[in-house]
Amino acid sequence: MLALNEPQVWMIIGVFAAAMATMVTLVIMTIGAKLDAFGTKLDAVGRRLDALERDMTAVMRRLFGIDRE
Repeated sequence: MLALNEPQVWMIIGVFAAAMATMVTLVIMTIGAKLDAFGTKLDAVGRRLDALERDMTAVMRRLFGIDRE
């Protein structure tokens, strides 16, 4: 059986802790990037809805003759 002395155990614990910290950091950065991309897409959808609202308002004004005063 493999016998590890105390410095080897602490080295394994340190390497494992560093690996876990790296993985958590990468996951957090990936999630942040995905949220930023999602926010950008939501902004684009909001602009398209604003344009649609403007166009529909113009159609309704013309249809009901509101802009001919």
